[in-house]
Amino acid sequence: MKSGDPNSILIKHRRFLKELESKKNQEREESLLAEQLKDLKEKQFREQAEKQREKIKNLKEKEDLIALQEHTNSMKKSESQASVAASKPKSQAASQRKAKKPAWAMTAEQQAQEAVKKEEQQEAEID
Repeated sequence: MKSGDPNSILIKHRRFLKELESKKNQEREESLLAEQLKDLKEKQFREQAEKQREKIKNLKEKEDLIALQEHTNSMKKSESQASVAASKPKSQAASQRKAKKPAWAMTAEQQAQEAVKKEEQQEAEID
């Protein structure tokens, strides 16, 4: 059996430890960068989704205003009616547009409001 030089064995071991430490530091930096990149992408996605929701909300509001204007224009052109009778179709048209939203897209509060509206309509039909 050959006996190795104790100094060369220690030198090799120190070199190995330095390489191991440098690999460990490199992997730590890579994992931090990957985590930061992931957080950045997630933040950008959230911001983009928020902007898109805001655009959709604005478009719906514009559609509601256009529909309301068209409705009022048609009411002006048609025979004159009582202002009370004219206001009811407006509110019904607005509620019908809002009712088009699917149940899965409604919040719990919106679903509760929808249920109350249905009950009121049923009571009005009974009377």
